[in-house]
Order: sequence, then structure tokens, then C-alpha cells
Amino acid sequence: MRFGIGNFAEWNDSCGQRVARDPVTMSALATGTAATSTTAATAGLFGTGGAFALGQTLTTLGTVMGIGSSIAAYNASKESNSYNAAMAKAEGAAAARQTREDTDRRMGAIRAARSKSGVTGEGTPLLVAEDTAIAGELDALDREWAAKSEATLYDYRTRSERARLPYAIGSSLLTGAGRLGALG
Repeated sequence: MRFGIGNFAEWNDSCGQRVARDPVTMSALATGTAATSTTAATAGLFGTGGAFALGQTLTTLGTVMGIGSSIAAYNASKESNSYNAAMAKAEGAAAARQTREDTDRRMGAIRAARSKSGVTGEGTPLLVAEDTAIAGELDALDREWAAKSEATLYDYRTRSERARLPYAIGSSLLTGAGRLGALG
């Protein structure tokens, strides 16, 4: 599909956005033939005047690989942090459940001992049982909160990595451009 003036073509980029690219300019950038055979040619990404230049090609490929490794590192970090956050939540829930079960067992033992001894459920024995139940629940809630805090830390690490990604890509691009400029 063509649009506008000149030799522009419409393409979809990796995000599904419509992007206008000039095929003549794109090929000139890659080969270095930005001018006709009768005028001076400029340096391209892979050579000058259509000639292959190993240094320029390797610099270009190194830049592309640097960008790719930055994206891959972000994706790996994101997956790792998501997994660790899920594990922290699951371990916290299991620890809280175990604490509640332990508290229930303690409460059963207290009730059995109280019944066995003939003590009534009023006054001090009732207060001891109530304190035991409260302490157990507080311990379970503390374990849940610690797990949620750990999971939140992993979520923040993912956000931090995401914020760092454009700078890593920009750094690779600038380094590659500087090396290409030095090659001449």
C-alpha cells in the first residue's frame, strides 16, 4: 500500500503500528549508496559505496546484539521476579495456614487439659485460651504480611528493570554510532 508523495511504503512494525519507510533510503543506508554513481556516496552501515566493510558490519551487528541482549535480560529478569513473587506469596500463605493449624492444635490441647482437670472455662483459663488464639492469629498475619512484602519487592524490581531498559538500548545505540563514526 502506498501513500503520500514519493517512493514511501507503509509497513507494520513489531507493535502493529503503521510506519512509513522509504525503501530507497533504507537500502542506501545499508549499502552506503545514498547517491547515484555520478555523485559522491556516503558511508552506510555495511560498507562504503556498495563495498563490504568488515569493521562497519561487525560494529552494526554488535550494536544490534547489544540491544537484543538488553531486551533478553529484561525478559529473563521479569520472568524470574514474577516467579519469585508468586513463590513468596504461596510460601507465606502456607506458613500462615500452618501457624493457624498449630494454634488450633494448641487451643484443642488447652481445652482438653482444662476439661480433664475439671477447671471451668471462666476467668483466668478463658483469658489464657483467648491470648493463645490471639497470639496465633497475629503470628499468621505477620507471616502473610512478610510474604506480601517480599512479593512487592520483586514487583518493584521488575518495574526498575523496565525503567532501565530504554537507557540500556540507548547506550548500545550510542556506543555503536560512536564506533561507526570512528571507523569513518
